[in-house]
Amino acid sequence: MIHKYWQDLDPYFIDGNGAESFANFLNRIQNFDKRLHECHGYIVVVGHGQFFKAYDIGKHRGFAPTKEWMKMFREEETSRPIANCEILAFDTDN
Repeated sequence: MIHKYWQDLDPYFIDGNGAESFANFLNRIQNFDKRLHECHGYIVVVGHGQFFKAYDIGKHRGFAPTKEWMKMFREEETSRPIANCEILAFDTDN
């Protein structure tokens, strides 16, 4: 099922009740970005590597839910995943 999901690259596919589409995932990340820019000072956020990998990509390439974005995310996330307990620094001024 996972292989088919990434092969189909359908950003609007929802796999049942309570699941989110890739488009919803990107929307959640974009909302996170907006909220982060409303904060001031030093901010610590804890989360999953996939979320922060998508956030890092989105900061540079936007959050449009396309097949190309999905493919790029999958390639980046599997070839250079964010490790457990990895510390990342993001500059909200950019």
